[in-house]
Amino acid sequence: MPAAPVLSFNNASPANTFAQVVSGSIEPAESPGAELIVPRKETGATGAALPLPISLNSAPAGAMVVIHGFATGSTLSVGRPLELGGWQLTAAELHEAVLRPPQGFAGVMELTLELRLANDSIADRKTLHLEWTGITGSQTTRTAGVIRHLDSDEVSALLKRGEGFIASGDLASARLLLQRAAEAGDAEAALSLAGTFDPIMLDRLGLKGQKADIEKARLWYQRAQELGSAAAPKRLQLLATYDQ
Repeated sequence: MPAAPVLSFNNASPANTFAQVVSGSIEPAESPGAELIVPRKETGATGAALPLPISLNSAPAGAMVVIHGFATGSTLSVGRPLELGGWQLTAAELHEAVLRPPQGFAGVMELTLELRLANDSIADRKTLHLEWTGITGSQTTRTAGVIRHLDSDEVSALLKRGEGFIASGDLASARLLLQRAAEAGDAEAALSLAGTFDPIMLDRLGLKGQKADIEKARLWYQRAQELGSAAAPKRLQLLATYDQ
């Protein structure tokens, strides 16, 4: 009776061969290099605080952002000051950064931004042109229909931070962040922003000492309604019956 044929697998088991194929097929692609995303220009009214319009397309562990070019007397809401008027922030602090210029400041700041990795090497360098003009607060409010180009992650971060500022009673910072998200076309941000001016909502939140502005509340509720907010029409009705 002839011997049974011997099957050869070249000393590799099927299981090991399959594992090698799978491992090779799902190996992740290289992650893109860290990069600062900065608009060419940002403007504000004379002396007004501005949220820094800066984000990262990736945030390596330990990454820091170093900024130079602030006018004397300027401060940031987060991070720490450096010598010669510079400022240093962590990547996670960028979404919270609000620049407060000197009181009554009008003019230009040309900021130099450096993204530094944990080993202090510079991964990216960009410039940001900031300009404060003689536009009044009421004129700024009338630009509610202006659309900013922000991605969904930026809008979500602005909304979350803005609501956090409302919870802590810092309406000035909340309004800055929420307006930026609302101008990017977010209905929830426009609704929340209107609420920071609405005397009825301020009373409900226990913020009776904060200054209300019915005209601004109405404007942003109307904008929220245009953007599809289901709650905005009811808020407008309540505001119309409010007795100062």
